[in-house]
Amino acid sequence: MTARWPRRDVPIPAATRLLHASSAALLVVLAVVIVVQDSGAWPYAAALAVVAVLVVTRGLTAGLDLTDEELVVHDYLVTWRVRRDQVISVERFPAIDWRTNGGTPRETVVLAFVRQAASVAAATDDDRGSARQTLRAWSEAPRP
Repeated sequence: MTARWPRRDVPIPAATRLLHASSAALLVVLAVVIVVQDSGAWPYAAALAVVAVLVVTRGLTAGLDLTDEELVVHDYLVTWRVRRDQVISVERFPAIDWRTNGGTPRETVVLAFVRQAASVAAATDDDRGSARQTLRAWSEAPRP
């Protein structure tokens, strides 16, 4: 049985995934070089390897899953679950407006889609627009 990367309903852009994969590979190479140069520096190399694993597992799998019952945001550090009936608006995407069970307004920002001025691989306006359209269709679809 082979492991497969999860397919997200709204994945992060391909350029961003490529940047994450390249960064993780670079971190692993750097960790190997550190150990080869100085075997006593293995804790630093291990820390770099751990960061590489986090970049691969969280960075490459970031995105949104849309089900009949909920919206699941897989971001770089945390995963959020918001019930569909709690979502107020997706018009400000990458911010998603929702309410708690008690009615308190909240906002979840999907960092994987935030524009970063210094990054050539950040999500573009087209990427965010496409994601917004998918979310809008999901939020306006008849509920089962």
